[in-house]
Amino acid sequence: MRKLIIITLVLFRLSFGQNIKVLETKILVKTDNNIRFSFPTFSPDGSNVLYTSAGYKGLWICDKNTKHTKNLNNLRGAGYQPVFSKDGKQVFFRHDKLIKKRKYSSIAYQSIQNLKMKDLIKDERGISTPKYIKDNVIVYKKNDNEVVFSYEDKQVCLLQKSLTNRINAFAENSNLYLEKDGKKTILNPIGDGHYIWGSISPQKDKILFTLAGKGTFVTDLEGNVELTLKNANYPGWSPDGKWVVFMSDRDDGHVVTSSEINTVHIRTNKKFQLTSSDDKIEMYPVWSPKGDEIVYHTISGNIELLKIEIQE
Repeated sequence: MRKLIIITLVLFRLSFGQNIKVLETKILVKTDNNIRFSFPTFSPDGSNVLYTSAGYKGLWICDKNTKHTKNLNNLRGAGYQPVFSKDGKQVFFRHDKLIKKRKYSSIAYQSIQNLKMKDLIKDERGISTPKYIKDNVIVYKKNDNEVVFSYEDKQVCLLQKSLTNRINAFAENSNLYLEKDGKKTILNPIGDGHYIWGSISPQKDKILFTLAGKGTFVTDLEGNVELTLKNANYPGWSPDGKWVVFMSDRDDGHVVTSSEINTVHIRTNKKFQLTSSDDKIEMYPVWSPKGDEIVYHTISGNIELLKIEIQE
C-alpha cells in the first residue's frame, strides 16, 4: 500500500508539477517620437536588451535594471538578427544600402560603450546576416560558403574556412535544413511547404520550426514529431530546452487584431498563457539566458518584459 502511494505521488508530480508563474510585467522602453520599437533580444548575460525600430532600421540598447537607453546607429537593416560578441561588449550586424537601385549589404561590428563601428565586409550582394556559432566565433554566408570571424582580445580575424564538429538546424528558402560539420541536408519532416523559424535546441537534440498553414512542431534530429502546436508563431527555446515560448496571434486578413504570449512544456504538452490583455498586442517573445524573463514588443511600439518563475 505504501509503495502504491509513493508511485501515485510521483506520477502526480510528473503530471502536474510543471508550472510558470508571472511575477511582474513591466515596460522597458516606450515608443518615442512616433518611432515604434520592435524585436528585442537579450545580451549574453541578460543585463541589456537590444532592439530595433519598424523596418529593422537602427539599433538601440536598454539597461534592463536602470532602463537607460542608447541609440547605437540608425542604419538600414541593422536590426535584422543582430548578434552579440560573447562578452556582450560588441554587436555584429548586417546593414544595407541601395546602389543604382540594387541592394548591397555590409557586415559590421560596433562597440556598445563608445559606439565605434567598423565594416568587416562592405557592399556585397547576397550575403546572410552574421550568426553566433560558439565561443567567440561568428559566421556569415555568401552563395552557401561560410566566412568565419574569430573574435578575441578586442580583435576580429576573418578565417576563410568552415567549422567542423558542430550541428545546426534552420529554415531557408522555404525548406528546413539540418547541418552537420558544414554539410547541410533538407529535412522537411512534414512534407513540402513553407518552413520558417527553424532552430535547434540548446542541447542540440531537438528541432523547432513552423510550417505555414500546418502548425509549429518539435522533432528529434531524424524528424520524428514529438510535439505539435496550432497557432504558435515565432517559437523559441528556453535555455534548458524544456519549454517553448511563442505568440498566438490573429488577424483580419490585413492587420494583426490580437496576440498573446504563451509557453508550452515539451514533454507534458502543458500550456500556459503569460499575457492576457484587451488593450495590447504582444508579439515576438524571446527567453532570457537565465530563463527567468521573457522580453517582447507590442504592436504599438513598446518593449516589455515578463519576470517569471518556473516550478517543476
